[in-house]
Amino acid sequence: DSEGLAHLALYPQRGRGMVVVREFRIIMPLTVEEYRIGQLYMTANTQMLEAMQEDGAGVDLVENTTKVFDDMGQGIYARKIFHIDRRFPPWLRAIAPKVTSRTRRAGKPTPARPPGQGLASMRCLKGAELPSPKPCAQQSPPAAETPPVRTHTPFVQSGCSLYEESKNCFPVTSTYVTLPLFSKFSMRIDSVHYADRGEQENIHKLPPDVLKKRKVVFVDIAAQEEKKEDGKKMYEGDETDAAKFFSKKTGRGPLLGGWQKRCKPVMCCYKLVTSEFDYWGLQHKVEEFMTNYEHGLFQNANRQLWCWTDEWYGLTIQDVSDYEQEIAERTNLISQIKEGHVTGQRIKDLPPIKPKFSNAKKAGGDGGKPSEEATSEAKDQGGN
Repeated sequence: DSEGLAHLALYPQRGRGMVVVREFRIIMPLTVEEYRIGQLYMTANTQMLEAMQEDGAGVDLVENTTKVFDDMGQGIYARKIFHIDRRFPPWLRAIAPKVTSRTRRAGKPTPARPPGQGLASMRCLKGAELPSPKPCAQQSPPAAETPPVRTHTPFVQSGCSLYEESKNCFPVTSTYVTLPLFSKFSMRIDSVHYADRGEQENIHKLPPDVLKKRKVVFVDIAAQEEKKEDGKKMYEGDETDAAKFFSKKTGRGPLLGGWQKRCKPVMCCYKLVTSEFDYWGLQHKVEEFMTNYEHGLFQNANRQLWCWTDEWYGLTIQDVSDYEQEIAERTNLISQIKEGHVTGQRIKDLPPIKPKFSNAKKAGGDGGKPSEEATSEAKDQGGN
């Protein structure tokens, strides 16, 4: 129910500089619960792809704790660091300072996270310790609080880093982002996942003054991705194409022209991005960069989520949580190998990691054939 979903004022706004408000709406041919599983799988899988790249790295998850929030209920509070050198445009990378200090690695295994709570949906790389989080209203955590998760002490960090503080109470989430390079920049992403086609005018319950500033952007996961400046794909070997993919397990797809109006089931991710930037002469450049970056991120991530449906469809929350844990341990190992802390092992020789399905029938134990209901639905729609 969208009633009562007030605008999520989770983090303090500085009240200065230019404020840009964008609402990205991503329609998906999934149920909300299917999306929850798929998003967790996609995040873990892209984390592995990032780690396997020559210039990629693993996750630095500084904190990951179960808490109860006054405005959102029980969920996961997390702090993470993202190193986004490869995503920075040349004009911004040129002025990014480099930090060459080295810190000691903790060397402890990654503790398990509670089922159903994923890693960041953005590229996470190693970096320096986060500053203390900004205060936010919350109740005392429940007695059985999950201990904070800490992967390893960061090693080397460049100026092109992004700090993230997030609250995940799916189907509602909120994230606060800062760039140490630009102390007067901040960005907040409030997300609501709802079973509709993106028709709700004000699902975030924005006040009139903010609503006037908001611009709505629909993201089509089947649209052809614009060529990147460096001519490279987001990840090596990424051949996902939502306009060609057909799910054998669900009988859905491919996503042909106008699919958003025909597909069943359907849901929409409403992502409200509020960014504030106070640097004279760079406001419009940074606004354009962050808007394009977020659009590309949402499009890539959700296209991969859809095109990997047959890899995750049928997983339970516990299944995908176990998979996340394996991925976190593997990417931590890869980081150690890259940094020379582990010798005698090569990244390309590490065995692949696949999720384990606790329910073989749902996982496609019948040979991966879609149900009669799914097949009939696909025929009626002539493709989604």
